[in-house]
Amino acid sequence: MPTAPHRIVLLAYPDAQILDIVGPLEVFARTARWLSDRRLAPGPVYATELIGLTAGRIATSGGLALSAQRSFREVEAADTLLVAGGLGWEAAAADADLLAWLRAMAPKVQRLGSICTGSLVLAAAGLLAGRRATTHWAYMDELAGLAPDCAVEPNAIFVQDGRLFTSAGVTTGMDMALELVEQDHGKAVAVGVAQAPAARPSSAASWRPRSARTGWANCSSGSSTTWTRTCRWSGWPPPPA
Repeated sequence: MPTAPHRIVLLAYPDAQILDIVGPLEVFARTARWLSDRRLAPGPVYATELIGLTAGRIATSGGLALSAQRSFREVEAADTLLVAGGLGWEAAAADADLLAWLRAMAPKVQRLGSICTGSLVLAAAGLLAGRRATTHWAYMDELAGLAPDCAVEPNAIFVQDGRLFTSAGVTTGMDMALELVEQDHGKAVAVGVAQAPAARPSSAASWRPRSARTGWANCSSGSSTTWTRTCRWSGWPPPPA
C-alpha cells in the first residue's frame, strides 16, 4: 500500500535566488520520477511545495517570477522545511512574523535547512545558536554577526548538524538535496538521480559519470568530513588522496 510522500516545503521571498529554489526542488521531484519509472516505490516518495510571504507571484532576483502555492501563514506542517537564499534575505530576516513562524515550525519538522543566504534568515530567527552551519562564502561575517554562538564552517559545501542542514552558495543546494536523497533512499538512488541529467558522448563505452563542476571542497555531515560536489554521487573522479 502506498505510503504518504515526504513533504518538502521550500520558503522563498521577493528577490530570492531562483537556483536556490528550483535546484533542490528538481532534485526531489526527479528522485520521485526516477523511483516511479523503475517501479521501485509504490507511490510518489516526495511532494514538493513552494511557499512565500504571501500566496502568488514571487519575483526572483534574476527577473523571473515563480508562483507560491500558499503563504507561510497557511502552513502548519512539513517533513522537510527549507529556506532559500538570495538578495532579499535581509528583508526576510527583518520580518518578525516570518521569524516567529520559523521558530514555531522548527521543532515540528523532521529536517530544517537552508540554501545559500537562507541560513541568515534562520540565524535571525535564533535557530543557529550553538549549532554548526555554513552559508555563501561572501556572507560568512554576516552569519557570524547574526549568530555569534554558531560554529561557522567557511569551507563546507553543506553542513549537517543533527536535523539541521545548511548549504553554501546557490548550486550547493543541489548537493545538499542529493545528500538528503541518499539518507532517505540510499546511495544508489542518489547516484542514479545525479547521473540522470548528464549527457553521454557517442561512445557509451568511453563514458564515465563526472561532475560538471570542478575542484574539491569539504562537506561536513555529523562528525565526518568527506570529499563532495556532485561527483560524490556520480562516482567519478575518485576522491583525492
